[in-house]
Amino acid sequence: MMRPAQRLALAVVVNSASVATEGWCGAWTRVFGHRAWLVHALLILPPWVWFLRSLARVPPRRSASPAPAAAGLIGEAGGLGLVVVGFRRLGLAAAVNGDLFGLMPRKPDPRPVLGVIRDPVYTGYTAWLAGWALRTGRLRLLPVAAEMLVLLTLEARIEDWAARPKK
Repeated sequence: MMRPAQRLALAVVVNSASVATEGWCGAWTRVFGHRAWLVHALLILPPWVWFLRSLARVPPRRSASPAPAAAGLIGEAGGLGLVVVGFRRLGLAAAVNGDLFGLMPRKPDPRPVLGVIRDPVYTGYTAWLAGWALRTGRLRLLPVAAEMLVLLTLEARIEDWAARPKK
């Protein structure tokens, strides 16, 4: 049985491969035309859903004590705040890579949030996961949150590359 860390890696690989394929040669658009984004979404959503469902299946080891639970709530709130800031900066096109398939223009903002956060959506997802793990006593998911930060940072670089205008 695959664990959440493995399912996360699979989701990132599938997402990144699909984005890289479109960015490298426009294969999805050439083959599927205006339905390319839908094909991309149908490819990437199942592994992401599979990963998210696996998180809830991790049993809590113990009840979260008040301090970790409070820290978890702060992490979840901060993470959701970063996601909102990120989508406001990038536009809704960032959802499921719609901007890479011409659904909406990409509107990147090169300035880091708070001076250090380059990818607020992905950093927000990571902070949310770490906070949720703390709040619910699923401490075994904290390394998965760290893995998420690394893998999503790599995925963001692939998405940035794929979105660059081709010469």
